[in-house]
Amino acid sequence: MQPRLEIAEHILNSMEETMCRRIDKHCHPISKLRDVLITPDMNYDESQDRMLDMFEAEAYLAEHGCTICRTGPGKFQLTDCETGHTAAGCNIDFLECVNAGGKRVGTFHTHPIGLPLPSHPDIKCSFNWKTSYDFVGGLVGGRRVIVCYIPRPTSEMKYDHLEAMCVFRDRVPIPNFPDAEPMGVIRFWRENPGPMASELLEDFDSVFPPDYYDEETRTEFREDLKLGIIPDDFWDGYEIESEEDELMIFSDEDQRIGFDEQLRELSTVFDVLVRWC
Repeated sequence: MQPRLEIAEHILNSMEETMCRRIDKHCHPISKLRDVLITPDMNYDESQDRMLDMFEAEAYLAEHGCTICRTGPGKFQLTDCETGHTAAGCNIDFLECVNAGGKRVGTFHTHPIGLPLPSHPDIKCSFNWKTSYDFVGGLVGGRRVIVCYIPRPTSEMKYDHLEAMCVFRDRVPIPNFPDAEPMGVIRFWRENPGPMASELLEDFDSVFPPDYYDEETRTEFREDLKLGIIPDDFWDGYEIESEEDELMIFSDEDQRIGFDEQLRELSTVFDVLVRWC
């Protein structure tokens, strides 16, 4: 086994129980989605009645993410998970790791529905954050599974902003779901997650300019951000963007087939480790 995969397996061995508990808490089998599923046989009024508002969408679809910290030689720690407070998205703040005296080396987040494989935004974040070990947890056919994906040194990624896709030497490693008819869709209002405290801290002077805030207030805000607390002043007048979106829901059998096919594609550009709980 390659050294990086050995480290990933060591991390997983020490955190598997915690990750699997979080899958239990934050991921949903098909049986729990039937009341919000819009099926092909429904008329317009019936489908509109099942449209999730932003609060319902967060309850069903919010991802939960946390940081993997290296706290010493061969020692790793998983921080508390944060919710993105939005459907089909999450934010991961590294400050808790830094404040504990550790170094961020990876992430873990849940996919509450759908396959626990990295989305294009997930891959983009991994490259931007330069994390080494990223894990996704979720359900495949009702069974818990954790997937770790590790970029190879030769994985030169370009992000196609027009298509919102990650491309590796003209190859897209995450194809669409295989040719299967979905059981239905979940339609919802998607909010883009707001910024994290660490992001505001990096761009502090433009967010809290010295010609608008006195130095005492700025010092207070800076200390709050270091603790992961976003000052209330930031949210005044902040507009959260939202848009209508939908997610296709497939049967347990089609999930298993799709997972195997997409995992093979993912393995063409990443080193991959899979652990069933």
